[in-house]
Amino acid sequence: MNRNVVAFSCTYMFVYIARAICADWIPAKAVRVLDLSHVAASRLMTLYELGGLFGGLSCGFLCDNVLRGRRAVGMMVYAVAGCFFAFYLPHATEDQLPIVMFALGFAIFGPQVILGLAVLDVVDPAASGSATGIVNLFGQLGQSLGGSFVGVAIDRVGWGAVDGILLASAAGIGVCLIPVLGIRVDLGGKKKGE
Repeated sequence: MNRNVVAFSCTYMFVYIARAICADWIPAKAVRVLDLSHVAASRLMTLYELGGLFGGLSCGFLCDNVLRGRRAVGMMVYAVAGCFFAFYLPHATEDQLPIVMFALGFAIFGPQVILGLAVLDVVDPAASGSATGIVNLFGQLGQSLGGSFVGVAIDRVGWGAVDGILLASAAGIGVCLIPVLGIRVDLGGKKKGE
């Protein structure tokens, strides 16, 4: 198995854990713990998704135009930002929460959008379907863990588990990217080094 595919697969798993937490558990926590209305919680989700739209576009621009094909470095920038906002989330006031949710979407969707492309850069074209399938398998595993595991953690230790697991997932994204930071793709799509 290609070690770069493994690194990207593990990264994708953590991305999807973080996505599941932001999409499912943070709005639920906002309603149950912060006593926000369902409408206000839905607005948080809308801002999260809008942040994701801009995060995906800007991460692609960063990787292609500023970092000249160093996709993992670009994703690492977003992972560090994700750690910062995941750490800040439990301390955010009700007025700051929409901004933090937008920023989390920005930071999480950036790597998610680029990961599918980055894995294709490290495999032979004949293995592109298999590599994409493996990465997506890990993503779906992360989505499942982000749902069931977090629910069990909330039952056992309380709503603070949401914040802790989100921070750990954001950190996991960065840690899993470390082995692939040296990969650079030229504008023609050829691998330049590892």
